[in-house]
Amino acid sequence: MSEFLIEIGKKAKEASYKLINVDTNIINEALLRMAEEIEKQSVDIITENAKDVELATGKLDHVMLDRLTLDERRVQSLADNLRSVASLESPLNKVEYSYQSLKGFRINNITVPIGVVAMIYEARPNVTTEATSLSLKSGNVIILRGSSTTLNTNKKLLEIIEDVGKKVGLPDNFAQLVESKSYDDVINLVKMNEYVDVVIPRGGEKLIQNVVLNATVPIIETGVGNNFAYIDKTADYKKAIDVIVNAKAQRPTVCNSLEKLLIHKDVTQEFISELEKKLIENKVEIRAHKNIVGKFKEVNNFEDDELSLEYLNYIIGIKEVDSVEEAISIINSYSSKHSNLILSTAFYDIEKFTKQIDSACVFVNVSTRFSDGVEFGLGSEIGISTQKLHARGPMGLKALTTTKSIIIGEYEQRK
Repeated sequence: MSEFLIEIGKKAKEASYKLINVDTNIINEALLRMAEEIEKQSVDIITENAKDVELATGKLDHVMLDRLTLDERRVQSLADNLRSVASLESPLNKVEYSYQSLKGFRINNITVPIGVVAMIYEARPNVTTEATSLSLKSGNVIILRGSSTTLNTNKKLLEIIEDVGKKVGLPDNFAQLVESKSYDDVINLVKMNEYVDVVIPRGGEKLIQNVVLNATVPIIETGVGNNFAYIDKTADYKKAIDVIVNAKAQRPTVCNSLEKLLIHKDVTQEFISELEKKLIENKVEIRAHKNIVGKFKEVNNFEDDELSLEYLNYIIGIKEVDSVEEAISIINSYSSKHSNLILSTAFYDIEKFTKQIDSACVFVNVSTRFSDGVEFGLGSEIGISTQKLHARGPMGLKALTTTKSIIIGEYEQRK
């Protein structure tokens, strides 16, 4: 175990005990001042980010380069998210339940911080501010380990965060960055049970699975977005096309974009032709399964082994199904259980789909692009959980708390 990692862990644990006592108003002030400083130092942030982009060009594909790149608009969104989190009510010290025992004592179960959060993520500098703001507002200390390809950007952002923290009186080391480029240090970090309370990996399938396989610290697993849409024969075709194009083409490099399309066998040829036209207009490559390929003019073949594949690109796989039951079976077998969609006006099909789909988010006639913490009213998100414990779906402040029972009595003894 690296000595510097142990030192980071010790500092984080010590800071976590101090942060509990910091008033919410001070935390809100810190978040607002961080937003102001990010706006003021926008040019410097973009300059540091350009260094990362230059170093990563040729190493990362265009999808990851897009995620890495910051421009003026994206820097502004970092500041906006900080202000959004500052405006939220604190999730701490909420009474989950209260019980008056017949023996005389009272039990109050309240929300408290988890403690120390380790965030492991790829070339996504927005995660640096989003994860820090949510952790801080929920009373947690955070250890950040972004990819080496975004190190300059992350260092600049953390410099701003730490400087503001000192000025408003936050405890030292409430946020720390692991600057090591060694992957061994990632493996060591997720085994630091003495200092780290939870690990949240956010990135591609390989990163997430490596953390899952190696961690001894509890994990909140965020998932890849192999998302499906099912078009029922009763769908409003014109509106359905608009939703599909938005879900696929609006920003195909993110985890809530649409990857696969299941079309009911009775959907009209007119609809399919119009869908093909709109997708091509939006530069989307259509890959059609052999059971529907004949209904398209300009497509590539789609094989069954692609059903589990997340494209993260301007590509969509399309297959024909006989029924909503078949669609449900395929989605439950091959989707990543992130965000799945039905386009239909048939009440019983919709009810069956929403009840039987095993997914964090199930959409009815709504683009999967809304699977997002901000859109869910959470202010921001630390990730989208595809597991069932302890959080599921977009995770905001509440997902970063646990509970503690406070038992108050008059010297009662159990007999």
